[in-house]
Amino acid sequence: MVKHLSIAIGTALTAAFLGACGSKAPTRVTMSSKGGAFGSKAAGSNAAPNGTSSGSSIPVSLTCTPNATVDPGPSPIRRLTRQQYVNSVSDLYGALPILSTVLTSQTKPSALGLTMSDVSQVEVEDYRTAANAIAAALVADSAKLKAIANCDAVAVKRDCAKIAIKSLGLKAYRAPLADTDVNNYLGLYDIGAKTSHEHGMELMLGTLIQSPRFLYQVETGTAETNGPNAVKLSGYEVATRLAFALWDTIPNDKLLAAAAAGQLNTADGVKAQFTWMLQDPKGKNLLNRFLQEWMRISDIDTKVKNSDLYPDWNNAAFKAGLQKQASAFFDDIIANKGSKLSSLLTSTTVMVNKDIGSLYGVTGADVTFKPLERTDGFTAGLLTLPAVLALAASTSESSPTYRGRFVRNSLLCQQLASAPANIPAPKAVTAATSTRDRLSQHVTDPSCSGCHKLTDPVGFGFENYDAIGKFRATDGGAPVDASGEIFNATGIEGTFNGVAELGRKLAGSPQVEECVTRQWFRFIQSRFEKDVDVCALRAAADSFKASGTDLNVLPANLIGTDAFLYRRPIKN
Repeated sequence: MVKHLSIAIGTALTAAFLGACGSKAPTRVTMSSKGGAFGSKAAGSNAAPNGTSSGSSIPVSLTCTPNATVDPGPSPIRRLTRQQYVNSVSDLYGALPILSTVLTSQTKPSALGLTMSDVSQVEVEDYRTAANAIAAALVADSAKLKAIANCDAVAVKRDCAKIAIKSLGLKAYRAPLADTDVNNYLGLYDIGAKTSHEHGMELMLGTLIQSPRFLYQVETGTAETNGPNAVKLSGYEVATRLAFALWDTIPNDKLLAAAAAGQLNTADGVKAQFTWMLQDPKGKNLLNRFLQEWMRISDIDTKVKNSDLYPDWNNAAFKAGLQKQASAFFDDIIANKGSKLSSLLTSTTVMVNKDIGSLYGVTGADVTFKPLERTDGFTAGLLTLPAVLALAASTSESSPTYRGRFVRNSLLCQQLASAPANIPAPKAVTAATSTRDRLSQHVTDPSCSGCHKLTDPVGFGFENYDAIGKFRATDGGAPVDASGEIFNATGIEGTFNGVAELGRKLAGSPQVEECVTRQWFRFIQSRFEKDVDVCALRAAADSFKASGTDLNVLPANLIGTDAFLYRRPIKN
């Protein structure tokens, strides 16, 4: 009875919170994406990229023409990813063993600049179930409950609960709770406290993390404007943007105190917070996290392969090893190779442990990843990371189409059209026919060649690697032909032979440098860039080049821009 009542009150609270924001209840928020970087569509991907509308486009050039007025561009509402939810609950309530498994929904961006697809009723129930389980676990552990609300020595437990909800609410909402919010939560406490103080706390704590103000980054802005298109964000809203961009979690007490003191009201103030936040243990992983999200490494979990052709794919340790290897490789680029873009695309160092040793013919390795220098001329940084290669491949074979699309979308930021619905089935994979030969139809058939001429000639350069990223010298009974050609890519057009040569071309491309700048912007802003963002992107790209393409330089140049400090006015 009490739990059902808490759900009803929680729903009423939700409506009240959203009413205060001037928004409708986000039980059906459309924030979908176009086709993914590896050639496949994300779930719910019929809509335009986040922050765009039907018929709008991403600016092709980063040639700056200053805007007459400040325009921060779109400000999409952002729901916490699964990892942000776990991190935020842990920072709010402390570490709980159940956190790693309690939320089953895999809410995560499908690519940089893209947020989650529509919220389903199943996910709503998942949030409710997770919140109730977390709250029950908290009150079942007296030490954990005492750590967030030490009411043992307090005569009037309700007063203690009030202090607790104001403190926890500030962190959960990333802003001080209004008196009406505090009273609503205390109403829940009162109902539960008829049974016990602990049960009152359970209802209150469980409802707090079901609130849209916790699950979404809610931004309404302040009364301060800068022209007709820009409303200044509050210090708390800027703190929230900083925390989720740099830490993937809620602001801590120090950052909230800075917001309360007005230290986030200027670009210089924001950059000052940025500096110490990077030195925090949570900030030191920023570049690695960006690289993993850019390459969509976690998608390995759901990637399907033909188990008859690739039995290793059935091994959970192997698939986990691919993701850990990518992280270890990125750490090596950061720690030992100056975090340079050129190293990212051309490094001949691979990281190997026992779980993925079979890919390199290595035996006797332990669980620790150790560097292995490849001198065979077929290694090219992230271009030959098995995780990346496996994602940019089909179920049963390598895919020059997917791999070429990956280069175009992720490294050159060229948005290719989605494939038509009436594509004929490809020829069956046979041991006697190479992938290149099977795809010859893409060149000869006019209905295919228009699109495939952009992807396949680039993707053929990866043909020394099979569908799980393992090197091969032959395909279809003949030596691999890894010659390729790239065009419509300023400054690097022409033929090449093999992925290592392609990597060197890309490493010297101004277009790739600009694309990395765009990817950082998408990572930080959770949307695609628009025409109004071009001048900020141009300045950031110029700083990136001047640094010798140090990947650490870009976030500092994008934090504190108009897009980060303002939002457009909310129009009812």
